[in-house]
Amino acid sequence: MEYSMDAVAGKMIVTISILSILVAIAGGVFYFVNQNPVAAGPFALGVAAAMGINIVKVLWLKNTVNKAVDMEANAARRHLQWQYLMRMVFTLAVFLVVVFIPFANFVGTAIGIFTFPVAMHLMRLFFKDTASKAG
Repeated sequence: MEYSMDAVAGKMIVTISILSILVAIAGGVFYFVNQNPVAAGPFALGVAAAMGINIVKVLWLKNTVNKAVDMEANAARRHLQWQYLMRMVFTLAVFLVVVFIPFANFVGTAIGIFTFPVAMHLMRLFFKDTASKAG
């Protein structure tokens, strides 16, 4: 059975969204338990920002892979490496912006950014056919 990058990206976006919602709820519970409910909002905003960034990165990765498939091997390797570096610089830029925004929580953003690799591992566990066929 063949899978398209669109299907893989769609499942990845859903997985990231579910993880981000769970992280935001867990953070809210943590702040309410520690009698600091005012901090729950900025934490959730940081997680939401990270979720948006992760979705952009998934779509960016999908386009990168689709483009690299049609390239010669060395050109594809250079293209993939360059795009990986650009995604990391993009993530760093988001962290720097969040540091200077007073209404977003840096910890929430940092935890939210890590939903991307966690979602990738969950994809490998729960969607073995999708992950093995896509790459």
